[in-house]
Amino acid sequence: MPATRQGYWIPKFKKTVERDKTNRKELQHLGWKVIILWECELKNISKVADSLMNEITSFKQQYSQNPSIFKMAAESKKIYRESL
Repeated sequence: MPATRQGYWIPKFKKTVERDKTNRKELQHLGWKVIILWECELKNISKVADSLMNEITSFKQQYSQNPSIFKMAAESKKIYRESL
């Protein structure tokens, strides 16, 4: 939290958190897997890479167990439209 102008920053942060929460829920509702990456985390790129690999591995395991529950945007338009 910034030490100065907290009257400005606190409401701004709260508004941003609520907006991000709403957007994340909407993306998840549409079938997207949401991964949050904070700018401050980029200081340790190895940790970020490990975290992303864990997320991808977890997704891959879930997908291999039940691929029908996932919508893939990379599939052909015909397949994607039929699954909606």
